Amino acid sequence: MPNCNSSDLSVYSATTQSPWNAKRVQHLHKRLGFNLSKTELDLVLLQTPSDYIENLFTQVVNLGSINPPAW
Repeated sequence: MPNCNSSDLSVYSATTQSPWNAKRVQHLHKRLGFNLSKTELDLVLLQTPSDYIENLFTQVVNLGSINPPAW
């Protein structure tokens, strides 16, 4: 069974063996370094995986640059 350490970088497609579910969304967010509330998780599951990932990238791009720390 592939996992995030050994699988290739092919596009994820939900299947009956690999569904888009709470477990996969939570795993994605743990890998990204943040968590979701139950309400946010429920909203994510209403989207397709590709739409959700595209929205994540759009949000990051729209954040703009982060100022470097003063130190």
